[in-house]
Amino acid sequence: MQIRQQGDNTVQEYSRNGRVYMVVVTPKHGLQQTYMVDPQGRLVDEHGQRRAMPTLYKVLEWGKSPPPAEPSGDSGAAAPASSSSR
Repeated sequence: MQIRQQGDNTVQEYSRNGRVYMVVVTPKHGLQQTYMVDPQGRLVDEHGQRRAMPTLYKVLEWGKSPPPAEPSGDSGAAAPASSSSR
């Protein structure tokens, strides 16, 4: 077994015959995660499934002004004229 620090995580690698077969990641704050290593060297969970990589989108960002509004599409319409009758 080889133990190393990776950022705030403690990583334990278990090997047999020179090949890593299991990795245990213990974060500083949080739950311990155990991964098996398949023959191709990829981390898989206890069911043999590869780790899910979520897609992240930026929904809102604080501190910036909103983008300018798009024109409404009535580019040929004239503004109403002010009537000045005496």
